Amino acid sequence: MKIFAYEYDTVIDNFQLYKTLPTVPAFGLFLIPYGLEFSQDSNMLYYTGANGSDIYIVQIQFSHLNDMNPPEGYFFNEPRAQSLQLARNGKIYVSKGDINSPYSRISVINKPEKFGIECAFQRDAINFSPNASTK
Repeated sequence: MKIFAYEYDTVIDNFQLYKTLPTVPAFGLFLIPYGLEFSQDSNMLYYTGANGSDIYIVQIQFSHLNDMNPPEGYFFNEPRAQSLQLARNGKIYVSKGDINSPYSRISVINKPEKFGIECAFQRDAINFSPNASTK
């Protein structure tokens, strides 16, 4: 599996392939990607991916993709992670339910422009029980 990143060319009014990212980060996980989101400054790319029953959130320094050395990556295990959504407050919210298994909490990446542990990931940060997320 791969993630394809495109850039928009305003001169020819068309999308051009920018970069192809393998979903096998340096730490050796073979992930099937699901959700994808950028930090507000577009320097960090996040995606959720599954490896069997294990689900991860992967962070890649997208702004360093064209460097000579591959960009650093960071990942954390997040059971049930599904979609990612950048909010107006600059945080990325992680839904954790699906139609077959709704979940009443969402996780938050509080500082998505920061790398690694400094991104301040907070598992199950918001509880909206008795309601539940399905996507």
